[in-house]
Amino acid sequence: MTKLLFLFLLPLSLLANDQSDTSTLNPIFTPEESAWLAKKQTVTYVYDPDWAPFEWKNDMNLHDGIIANIMTIIGHKTGIEFIAQNTETWRESVELVKSKKIKMFSAITQNSKREKYLDFTTNDIFSYPAVLVTQFHDRRVYLNMAKDFQDKKIGIVEESWLGNYIKEKYPELNFIMLSSTQEGFESLKNSEIDIFAINAITAKYFIENKYINTIKIAMKLDYIYHLKMAVHKDFPKEIISILDKALNCISQRELNDIFNKWTHAPIEEETDWTLIMQIVGAFLFILLLFVLHNRKLQLMIDDRTNKLNVLNKKLHDLAKTDVLTGISNRLHLQHDFDLEFKSAQRLNKKMALYFIDLDDFKLVNDNFGHEVGDAVLRDIAEKISNLLGENEKVYRVGGDEFCILVTEFNTKDQLETLAKKIIEEVSDIARLDAYSFKTGCSIGISIFPENGVTLRDLMASSDGAMYSIKALDKNHFYFAK
Repeated sequence: MTKLLFLFLLPLSLLANDQSDTSTLNPIFTPEESAWLAKKQTVTYVYDPDWAPFEWKNDMNLHDGIIANIMTIIGHKTGIEFIAQNTETWRESVELVKSKKIKMFSAITQNSKREKYLDFTTNDIFSYPAVLVTQFHDRRVYLNMAKDFQDKKIGIVEESWLGNYIKEKYPELNFIMLSSTQEGFESLKNSEIDIFAINAITAKYFIENKYINTIKIAMKLDYIYHLKMAVHKDFPKEIISILDKALNCISQRELNDIFNKWTHAPIEEETDWTLIMQIVGAFLFILLLFVLHNRKLQLMIDDRTNKLNVLNKKLHDLAKTDVLTGISNRLHLQHDFDLEFKSAQRLNKKMALYFIDLDDFKLVNDNFGHEVGDAVLRDIAEKISNLLGENEKVYRVGGDEFCILVTEFNTKDQLETLAKKIIEEVSDIARLDAYSFKTGCSIGISIFPENGVTLRDLMASSDGAMYSIKALDKNHFYFAK
């Protein structure tokens, strides 16, 4: 009943919130965009009918979920009437746009193949990592996809970019094609596949709502979804720019409210009728106990609430922490960058991003085993952390890859000094217990805003610079051009 009431009230609240936004949004449109909007044309789009919590086709054959709510907001902000075209599978949705029968995707990830026939919004709707899920009773620890999944059947959704990505990266593995996300989870539950590849948010949603003691997340992949809106290149160019401006005008609070609403999993408790009959029979006695011990019960509730709040905070922090080294992870890097980005623009501050790759680290794992390799990674993470100042923070973003975000600096000499110290510290790790080896690292450095204004661009620039110096002279650093 509560959910139905919420679904009924949500469009009204969105409309009320956005009526004031429409007048403030209109002045940012170009004459060409305003002229197109003035025609009051409808726009038909396709969506993924089985991709909860982002979007799906509900029991009334309506587009529902996070993306559907965002489409409602954009419609109010621009005056565009969006019409959803229902399909049975994501593959069918893709084919409708490829054949030009429908001209728009509500949400899709960007890649080179899709760029041939689609224009994408510059702004992401959301970005989040991909994961592999397995059965709850699977006790194996998965660290390396190429090695750990040789004997596994890996399920992927047809026409999904994640599926295409891991198939191309690991062609030697055994992949099972599935028509939908729901089929993937059911196939995993029924042991028809061993592993299912899906985005982290959908995995969390399905596990909490339906597979809480059946399926678990086994491994986070190095793939990050950048979810955007897209239209066919045959559409007027004004449409994609209108969508981009509307997305940019949706506040982070609005996005968070929608996201939290659809990803919250209510706890459903089964009714114990035997217990109810016992409670009814002893009602007067329980009522007396309640009066006498009301204060004590309230204190117990307060105590448990505090413990739950502490636990929730720990879980929240854990999601942004690298389990092996204890430092922040790639998700935390994106979070910190987003916080510093507006401040850097407003105050005209420069930021820098270091991309650090350990030289020949594979030899440590091959010669001494992953246990020794893990110990080396923890040692390196600690040494780098000890070098950093108030405006510097280190993150582990891959197996033997680290990033450092410098949120404010004065000169490049300052960046060079830090790079030299890091190389010196990493090179100093030459012995661990009974094992003897040498370590080193190559560092690429990119500067905001010269080498990019997004984290994705800065990482690409610093990564390229790192590989440039690695090809010429390892254990050194190089600035992106």
